[in-house]
Amino acid sequence: MNNQITIQDIPQKVVIKGRNIKLTSATKKIIHIKIEKLFHHARDISYLKIIVEYRPNKSHQNRYVVEGHLELEGVFIIVSEYSNDISCSIDHLVDKLDRKLRKHSNKMIQKRCHSHKIDLNANIPKIQMVY
Repeated sequence: MNNQITIQDIPQKVVIKGRNIKLTSATKKIIHIKIEKLFHHARDISYLKIIVEYRPNKSHQNRYVVEGHLELEGVFIIVSEYSNDISCSIDHLVDKLDRKLRKHSNKMIQKRCHSHKIDLNANIPKIQMVY
């Protein structure tokens, strides 16, 4: 059985937008290929929005801003990355989202495996059972 995820398996709830820049189909395809690894950690991603923004500035530094908005089961993860190269920004953004997803999934595993007893600060009388 093959557990590989392809672009066709990614849900239609993935939105890729450009601000002040027109994204070509090749750029969108590269983004789709990069975000495939996010779905290996969490198949229950309900919404993923990638925004690529071009900010012209006089210093010619950090022109491209890539933002990622990810939602899974009520948890929102928002990450952004700045650089001069659009592909470098996309790579770093996907790495950041990947780290955040792994951190979240590890937290959920810890909560399931290591449940804590609840300590009540109340004076509850102890009753002995008589049979």
